[in-house]
Amino acid sequence: MISRGIPAVINSVLPRNMSGKWLDTSIKGFLLDITGVCYDSAGNSGIPIEGSIEAIKLLRQAKIPFRFCSNESTASRVHLARKLGEIGFDIKAEEITCPAPVAAQLLRERGLRPFFLVKDEVLEEFEGINSTNANCVVMGKLCYGLFRASDVVEKSF
Repeated sequence: MISRGIPAVINSVLPRNMSGKWLDTSIKGFLLDITGVCYDSAGNSGIPIEGSIEAIKLLRQAKIPFRFCSNESTASRVHLARKLGEIGFDIKAEEITCPAPVAAQLLRERGLRPFFLVKDEVLEEFEGINSTNANCVVMGKLCYGLFRASDVVEKSF
């Protein structure tokens, strides 16, 4: 059986001495994808990949820096952290990077006023951004069947 996900990576790059303690290493931190590395998104809540919860606990105990990244555009970091917490992970929203907060930072830096085509769960990432008289469009993955392509174009312009 081939081991996958972060447990295999951690065990391969962080050698242990005879007592099972991690040895000094040149690894300074981890950037971990969420879907497919920490959990399989099958079904409504998903399931943890074997050993991934324990591997994150080991990283915390060893005080090795890590952050999570995701291309998730249908949920906020808070929603994603809560969802992962429900299946056993101890992940804080501020440890997650995904597109919406990065887009929000760009909008603020450039003074843009977006028209949002995103799920409601993502809007909290854009709190405080002026969207009146929009001069750009922010579009995330929408639920299939929520809009027809012609509706999206019409609403955007």
